[in-house]
Amino acid sequence: MRIVNEIKLSQTVDAKHKDSIEFVQKWKKGEKIPNPQFQKIKSDVSRAFDIATNSTKLKGANEFTVWGLQKQDGETEEYKYSFPNSVLHVAGYLKRTKKQLKRTIKSPNATKLVKAAMTACEPWVEIAEKLKAMKGDVVKRQVGVGTKKNPVPTGVLNKEIEEELEKIGKGFAKELEENFEDHYNRLIKNYQADAKRKGSTSTYDLYKSNDNYHLNKILSNFLDSEYGPNGHYVYSLKKDYKSIVDKMAKQSAKDAVEGFVLKMKMKLSVIVGSRGIGVDVSGNSNRNTISFEFEDKSRFTVQNSIVLSYSVYGKPFYRYPTTFHNVILPGGKKLSNPSEAKIKKEFVK
Repeated sequence: MRIVNEIKLSQTVDAKHKDSIEFVQKWKKGEKIPNPQFQKIKSDVSRAFDIATNSTKLKGANEFTVWGLQKQDGETEEYKYSFPNSVLHVAGYLKRTKKQLKRTIKSPNATKLVKAAMTACEPWVEIAEKLKAMKGDVVKRQVGVGTKKNPVPTGVLNKEIEEELEKIGKGFAKELEENFEDHYNRLIKNYQADAKRKGSTSTYDLYKSNDNYHLNKILSNFLDSEYGPNGHYVYSLKKDYKSIVDKMAKQSAKDAVEGFVLKMKMKLSVIVGSRGIGVDVSGNSNRNTISFEFEDKSRFTVQNSIVLSYSVYGKPFYRYPTTFHNVILPGGKKLSNPSEAKIKKEFVK
């Protein structure tokens, strides 16, 4: 589906995100939303925006392409121009960029591209505003835990699962912070070496290829700029860059843990929440495990982890490997070589 017709750079929303986008568009204030559904909608909208803005056409509106067009037209680059990396940043992008087009971006080619990008982003403003407004109508999780003596309705286990996952996530947080801190310091060190070797402090000049342009965005957090003698910006490390690295590492780790909790909760709730019988939930955050035991004597233990990986271009991303252990089916039979697909087949009713 198209979010709004006749938008030149707007891409078709992926089918698996279509229902969530339409729900947001049709939602009215006062319409209550269960928290698990709200979390899924937020995730779908975020992913849909990422897909749309990373499409072949719209990707051309990133700041590095715009700066390049300005240089081609003999104009000093507007280094404060930046394309939104989140649907929640679209309103600010449109407001800020409108002023930049009046004051600093005069290049015909850059102006044409930026205006087209703004047109493509406009329909996301309403979606972002509604998403923020929804928070006031989110229905929190039901209180109570399922036990063998007191079975609970289907889907009530989200709270218990989330609590155990959060304990596990806290254990990952410190290691992730250290990994991110090492990563950011390594990028800074490589930037300094590249700048010395090529005789330029401009991140755009150093990393303007599509494979490396993400480094411009990351490094901009640590750099100050000022006009040099030739009329171009000269960059240097901010005096407080170490504290910025520390702050960014903590935030990146927090984002990773939140993503882990949301993804794993949704995955486990699908497996466990469909069973209309009582269940015991027990966690071991030291071993990163959660165990489930059902009234019919079936049970399993799931082991979770967060793995911080890097692409061949040095861009960080997360993986959330999940393995199942000690799986006992109704009747006492042990499930050999358990996988997520096998678990769903046996436990999702």
